[in-house]
Amino acid sequence: MGFDLHGIAPSEQQKPDFPINGTENDISAYFAWQKNTKGSYFRQNVWGWRPIWEYVAFFCTDILTDKDIEMGSYNGGHKISKTKARRIAGRINKLSRNGSLNEYVNGRNQIIEELPDEKCDICKGTGKRKKPPATGPGDIECNKCSGKGKCRPFACNYRAYEDDIIEFAEFCKHSGGFTIS
Repeated sequence: MGFDLHGIAPSEQQKPDFPINGTENDISAYFAWQKNTKGSYFRQNVWGWRPIWEYVAFFCTDILTDKDIEMGSYNGGHKISKTKARRIAGRINKLSRNGSLNEYVNGRNQIIEELPDEKCDICKGTGKRKKPPATGPGDIECNKCSGKGKCRPFACNYRAYEDDIIEFAEFCKHSGGFTIS
């Protein structure tokens, strides 16, 4: 699962119609426009998007409504206005310049790295599981924990990357507002 963000008015340019039943050339032209137009498209998988949006939600509570913050975690087509998008970009860039973004990312990732291993929920910590799709203690080596009985917490899948957040700010700056789908 991923999050696809589409600029509403990217780089102040008119967005071409996407040819639903267009020729291969029409489709290629659209994707070339998208690739070469700042603010037209931003994509992250779920593992990358959640830390980006968590950061935005934390540092932009005065820019976003509670509904914006909540709906940013879903790919249901929620719209963020041009004004809000530009303000998000400005905030991220300011926090990047003063070192706060780097401090946040490093601190967040350190906390995640220091989380203790957890008892495996597939084999219940025994290292041996039932034959899939069943779960619980069994006779075969657990494929989730590799027979150790413990594994990293689920939160470890959501690492933050400074470059991803800066790339998102650049998208916001040029997007003319965006939808999250």
